[in-house]
Amino acid sequence: MEVLLHGVRGSTPTATSDTAQYGGNTTCIELLTDSGIRIFFDAGTGLREAGINLPESGQAHVFISHGHTDHIAGLWFFRPIHSPSWKTWLYFPEGLETLPGGLYTIGQIPIPFENVKGNIEVRYVRAGETVTIAPEADSPDTVTVEAFKANHAGYPCNASLGFKVRADDALFVYTGDHEITAEPEIVGATIDMLQEADIAIVDAQYNRTDYIAGFGHSTWEDWIDLARQANVKQLVLSHHDPQRTDTQLGDLERDFFEKNAGGELQTIVAREGLKLDPARHRQGKTPVHSAKWKEQQERISRMNWRFENWRSNNWMLDFLDELSAHTDRGFILDHILAKCREITNAQAGTIYLVDDDELVFSYVQNDLMGENREVYSGFRLQISDDSIAGHVANNRKLLNIKNVYELPADAPYRFNDRYDSESGFKTRSMLALPFLGIGNRVSGVLQLINCLNPDNMEEVIPFSPEMEQVCQMLTQKVSVILERKKADESTIKVLLFVADTLNDEETPEHARRVGDVAAALFQTWAERNGRDREYITSRKGHLRHAAMLHDIGKIGVLNYMYSIENMGVTKADAMRMHPALGAGLLREIAGETAEMAREIAHHHHQRWDGKGYVSSEEDGALSGADIPVEARITSVADNFDVMITGQIGVPAISFEAALNELNRQRGSLFDPELVECMHEIKDTLRAIYSDYIEKKLEVKPWSSLKLK
Repeated sequence: MEVLLHGVRGSTPTATSDTAQYGGNTTCIELLTDSGIRIFFDAGTGLREAGINLPESGQAHVFISHGHTDHIAGLWFFRPIHSPSWKTWLYFPEGLETLPGGLYTIGQIPIPFENVKGNIEVRYVRAGETVTIAPEADSPDTVTVEAFKANHAGYPCNASLGFKVRADDALFVYTGDHEITAEPEIVGATIDMLQEADIAIVDAQYNRTDYIAGFGHSTWEDWIDLARQANVKQLVLSHHDPQRTDTQLGDLERDFFEKNAGGELQTIVAREGLKLDPARHRQGKTPVHSAKWKEQQERISRMNWRFENWRSNNWMLDFLDELSAHTDRGFILDHILAKCREITNAQAGTIYLVDDDELVFSYVQNDLMGENREVYSGFRLQISDDSIAGHVANNRKLLNIKNVYELPADAPYRFNDRYDSESGFKTRSMLALPFLGIGNRVSGVLQLINCLNPDNMEEVIPFSPEMEQVCQMLTQKVSVILERKKADESTIKVLLFVADTLNDEETPEHARRVGDVAAALFQTWAERNGRDREYITSRKGHLRHAAMLHDIGKIGVLNYMYSIENMGVTKADAMRMHPALGAGLLREIAGETAEMAREIAHHHHQRWDGKGYVSSEEDGALSGADIPVEARITSVADNFDVMITGQIGVPAISFEAALNELNRQRGSLFDPELVECMHEIKDTLRAIYSDYIEKKLEVKPWSSLKLK
């Protein structure tokens, strides 16, 4: 005889890290005889996993002690009842003839039991009745299951049973829900049901401190007292209270071990995955766990240790203080993404930012595709239920998905596999959370992708509820910081709007692309030069916005031309003043982005060979590394965009021709190292210019075009 515990929790299942080691599934016990007869006692949520691990065909006998939800919730999810290759007998207490059909009547299951694919036979048994089971007709290896009345106060028709199994020269007792009270008849009946049991699995939801009389459950102290009187060999305390944590049960188990040393009664605290065998106990051997159980517990133990650290307020406060000290939104988003990935052991992560009624794919980190590498695909999503990120933004609620390729047909959202298809990456599990600011306003969506099993980094597992809680807490806190940073950026956005309105030579798309190219180019340059992650992430976001303001001075050119002291100045000469005009305008604005933008506006027409210009002879031309690197980067990005897209009087050329022209001008107009970096980010550039490089553009020699 072998007894395997699949569910040991009482009243309701639990799904937290505090109960994971001993188990969160409600009651389900499997008994397998030496002759292969398979019997289950109660159909709590543990029955689902029990069914998953069964052979493809066979026979099963399921005895239900009573009809409370925690003892029948797993019945519908038991794989054999849906398989034509299985024959399943269901035994219910007499007086509960509404089961199992009533489950459909009250809407707990979707179709009647008579319509399932498995071969099911239903029987009803009463207290005192014995059911005989044989592996096959006329076999001498029979098993008897005797039903007895359990004291489960207030249960309808008193239809609550426990069971005694005699097989393989051993006696197994399962009490079901049973309350030991002080009445002599209850005490006597309890001793009688336990008498000479090799294994007794009992309802020990309470201890004497938290015992609630009349709720139908017993204390472990009472069971131990009566089990000794009944000469029980192994007493298994089960049906744990949902609030009983792993720590509490572990302390209890250690206490029993010390008290039981050398004693006749072995008291065991029930755990999911525990295997019991009377023969092993007779030989003085301890109970065992399955290899799968051991692997799970080791992983859970490590995960719990990690979460005990994450739950500490100190680390979160320190992390949030660090973010608050930075002014760049890009730095903040990069770090929150990295921190959430660290907490969840996620293989990758992305951030979408809200732009009007759309989500813009803005940040990605991926261990397989490159650390902290931004993807500029121009990829946008409507804030709607069509996509996972759109659904999260639209409903302002997180989603935790076990496998994005196995979504239910009726799910209101779908997985867009464009990134997987283009990159070769394989998304499976996903946790998506909204950034919610003041007034429950959504500013973006954070997606964590592929939670990796710390024991086997090749295995992707689902994100746990505890991961949800910690990451949700972080995104809520960071959303407040982002709201403040959004206000700080408002002045820069106003300037961009004014520039878009007054500048008739260039488009807002030009400014955006220059910012995107500059940010990507800066990251590659910084990595090549050994700059650390914090330096890169803190300055890249500033550079993106600052580079967009490179031509902000052009909005003052007309005023400059028509001022009294400059009457008669040509537009071409006036245009050469826009670097100084832009630097002067930005000098009145505080902040790191404005300071960087001022340097860029002032120096973005300098040349590597020193033949460029600022705006006047007094300023003096700079050359080589004396030119601020952000200005050198913006110069490359600005000219490259003009080559690709064209402007008034400047026809567009092909993508490859533009890269070739950068090579031709390296060392004269452009920083040679930055030209090399542009070739390194060729794929990123193609993504930025996906709207243009697919067009058939006339290729002309750059020498015939006008340099900016």
